[in-house]
Amino acid sequence: LHALSLQILKLLSIELKLPNQQTEEDNTDWFGQRHRYDQPLIPGVLRFQRYPRGDASKHKNELQAGEHTDFGTITLLFQKDVPGLEMKLKDSNKWIPVPIIENAVIVNVAGMLTVMTHGLLHSAYHRVIFTSEQEKKDRYSIAYFVQPESGVKLIDMPSPIIPKERPVSEDVPNDIIELTSDNYLKYRYQKSLEKNNN
Repeated sequence: LHALSLQILKLLSIELKLPNQQTEEDNTDWFGQRHRYDQPLIPGVLRFQRYPRGDASKHKNELQAGEHTDFGTITLLFQKDVPGLEMKLKDSNKWIPVPIIENAVIVNVAGMLTVMTHGLLHSAYHRVIFTSEQEKKDRYSIAYFVQPESGVKLIDMPSPIIPKERPVSEDVPNDIIELTSDNYLKYRYQKSLEKNNN
């Protein structure tokens, strides 16, 4: 999965017009140099998720996973058979279902990539709802959360196409002096705990 995520990030490097920083020792692209698998703060977390079946009359309006954005760079999501994932349209309160496409992977932009691109690439809010299909079958998904290695600076991406200013957002801390992958994760985990405790 990590090799697949590096291929996707390489394509992003090309589209963002990031300079080619390859050397004889390191033939990876800009993102690849910040997501090395053998470095501290493992740049990927694999999660198997099960949402149990149930009676639709009891669970009809129930959220299986609440509204959120992911923390890392990108998330690869594999789902099969039972729908339920919804995404919120940007600048709207409208939720739309994410269809299940056979033999496909969903690539979700996560918070750190939004920070690095000054909002050019947007991390969409998403959630999981109970659907009628879940009355007969459990819903399963596999998520691979990709994040930069420890100490990666989330500022000064050398892309000529990203906006000059970073937008203000509750997911983007503006008061951290040195915005690194470690500081960002700490900030997001803290915000998540505060939200859950309220």
